[in-house]
Amino acid sequence: MRQSVQRVVPHERDRVFDLVADVEAYPSFLPLWKTARIIDRTADGYRTRQSLGIGPATLDFTSTTAVTPPDRIVVTARDGPMRDLRMVWTFEEVGPGQCRVSLDLVVEVRSRILQKLLQATYGEMAPRLVSNFEARARAVARGEVEPPPSGAPAGGSASPSTAPSVTDNRRRLSEGKR
Repeated sequence: MRQSVQRVVPHERDRVFDLVADVEAYPSFLPLWKTARIIDRTADGYRTRQSLGIGPATLDFTSTTAVTPPDRIVVTARDGPMRDLRMVWTFEEVGPGQCRVSLDLVVEVRSRILQKLLQATYGEMAPRLVSNFEARARAVARGEVEPPPSGAPAGGSASPSTAPSVTDNRRRLSEGKR
């Protein structure tokens, strides 16, 4: 399954980047994700042990994520049930409080039956993922959920003295902190 979507969202690029980079929060708002736990960090990303639920099946795999704040996040996996998982997220500032989010998605599982179930159940996965992240950004902005660990305070944009920069995001990743 290969899909691409591009959408301008009414949120700051750094905020949306931080939401997508916060993989351990995925199970709380993405329907497929059952678990996501970072198991190793590097200067440029992290490895995550994840479980996806597809109907009665659970797909357990390890992904590698490369981050280039605030522009790009690339997630790959080719172990366990995953023949090829590739998510390439790009974030482009297009105006005050707006960014263009692009997602190129490839999901191929080893089992033909699971691949068909995945396509039948979650056909338009890329647009759904972007919509879920957009909804999450709205919830953070309204103060309904906590922002990601490196995000600005909920309820609006933070002042430069309190808002972590993209450099802070990279430092957090390289220091192995959440």
